[in-house]
Amino acid sequence: MIFSNWVQQGDVEILYIRRAVNERDKWSGHMAFPGGKAESNETDQQAVEREVLEELNLDLRSDGFVCIGEIGDREVTPMGGRRPVMILSCFVYLQLLPYTPPLTPQPSEIASVHWIPIHFFLSLARDPAQWVGIRFSMARILIWGRHAQHMALGLTAHLKRGVEKVLGWWLGSYTPFGVLLPHENSDTHHRVALTKTGKKTAKEATGQSSEGHLLLWGLTLSMTSEIVDLYYPLDPPLKDLGRPRFSQWDIRVWVRVWEGVGRVQAKLESGGRRSRGRRVNGEGFTTNTVVKCAIGSTVLGRGITMWIVWRGLLGVREWWRVWV
Repeated sequence: MIFSNWVQQGDVEILYIRRAVNERDKWSGHMAFPGGKAESNETDQQAVEREVLEELNLDLRSDGFVCIGEIGDREVTPMGGRRPVMILSCFVYLQLLPYTPPLTPQPSEIASVHWIPIHFFLSLARDPAQWVGIRFSMARILIWGRHAQHMALGLTAHLKRGVEKVLGWWLGSYTPFGVLLPHENSDTHHRVALTKTGKKTAKEATGQSSEGHLLLWGLTLSMTSEIVDLYYPLDPPLKDLGRPRFSQWDIRVWVRVWEGVGRVQAKLESGGRRSRGRRVNGEGFTTNTVVKCAIGSTVLGRGITMWIVWRGLLGVREWWRVWV
């Protein structure tokens, strides 16, 4: 296929949407790519083209666009979940026209549309000060942590807060990072308090974006990283810059251990080849599996430590009774 000079020499931009605020939508207000669920009588690519037409009035089936590839399917499993909730497919389209046809976002699903130059991800996005942490309580993420909170619903508000504090103290927090995208009203020099690593102080948040605060993180950041790598491989890739941090030091240690175990297992099973069926952490276990194994190991390690300390205290008490 021969592209026009404009396509070959033009600036590459990526299209994002900011989802409309909806209480029934778990990802309400988040930055995302256009798309949706596939119907039973259509392929994944047909679903993408239909959803983009419905959401933006943009016809990807016209001569002005061409599909240049697909990012491999991936299983999406909630943090702490036991089974995938969906299979995500991502198709990359190239616009052949020197202008974008007028877009008509569907108000019930899309709050705004943004074209982000790919050179932003090659330069400004490498600045640690562009990254913001979104802190989540591990007790609210893990399934059994949420069950413990639900059991506290029958308690008074004071006791419920106490249960949440105990779970938060025991498990700590989980903080993925996202990058602030440029927009019409953005001020690239605006900064908030920075941590020692240069990244912005993480606060309890939902990861939602607003008109003046476009935050790219999570799965959309991971897919963006792979798209950018197709254009210009980065070291480290964007998705590594957004890696989550854990407040508990022993959880951080176990995460590293299980990532290493996953890489070794992947090499033994596939000879170093990356599985296309799902995206994995470090070519080994999925991020969800790593976190669950790390939490399990942490709880087991703490339990054994507490048991050893308890037995030691009992031994000291017996010694004291004998010699005093």
